[in-house]
Amino acid sequence: MNYRLSLPYNSYSSVSEAFKFITEFIAFHVEGIQSSNSNGWIEYDYNKIINYLDTSNLDSFNIVSNFSNYLDFKNSITFRRLHLLQLNLFAFSLESPANMRFEELLYSAAKKGFTMMLRFDYSKAKWQSERLIDNYKAFNKNFEHLPKIWDDELSPILGEVIDISKNPGHLKETQGIILMAAPEMWFGPGSWKLFDKKRVMSFPKAIKIKEILPDVIYVKLFDPDESDYEKYEILDLQKKFREWTRMDEIEQNLNQTSSKPTKAATLKLDIRDSVNTIEKLNITDLTKNIRNK
Repeated sequence: MNYRLSLPYNSYSSVSEAFKFITEFIAFHVEGIQSSNSNGWIEYDYNKIINYLDTSNLDSFNIVSNFSNYLDFKNSITFRRLHLLQLNLFAFSLESPANMRFEELLYSAAKKGFTMMLRFDYSKAKWQSERLIDNYKAFNKNFEHLPKIWDDELSPILGEVIDISKNPGHLKETQGIILMAAPEMWFGPGSWKLFDKKRVMSFPKAIKIKEILPDVIYVKLFDPDESDYEKYEILDLQKKFREWTRMDEIEQNLNQTSSKPTKAATLKLDIRDSVNTIEKLNITDLTKNIRNK
């Protein structure tokens, strides 16, 4: 299962500070990390990794439970510090929820004013958020009928991309927050600068809505183990939730305030032999190598 956690940009002064934060809540064996400018893997030694992160000009790291399969970690945590979006973002891929101490994590993240946490199955939600036409071609999926837009970062290299803004199940990284009508959502203290708390709590069609901590609202929209995220009933439910909470309007407003890249993305592609392997690549993330000037 996949999780995303977004926090305000001022939550951490450095990447090593984010590493110290998240390792407190890991309940799986950590074999090492990969960083954005390292050659290969760094075996796990807490003090050495802290020193490495402190002395390296990094925006991300990847914590893994094993090195045996590069693209199929059963447990991994990726951190990215997105300067242009003023956003700190953790992405978890976990074999079991028991592999993270989520109650402790939520409590500590709430003290930092986290904005949103999501739980979903990436493989089932993928095509609601897929922007790259080459990925449609790789999986022999029809894309000609889909709306397309020019993206200031990706399009100078890749041409037009798919416009996902009208997809009810899409995930968006935007200014200070991640947005998605996910199966399970946690609205953090930082989200109420954007959302109406009473309105979120009053959505009538959710399975469960509860305030689990002060200013932390848990919403179970549908079962994350649902076999098909793109069947009509789920897409319609996601559409209604986005309308009720004004998520689309919030996303549009935040997109307009986001800083634009000063140059196009640097394309990094790791060519693989099989489509099954390619599916595990998040090509959008691999194309991003933006630095503020």
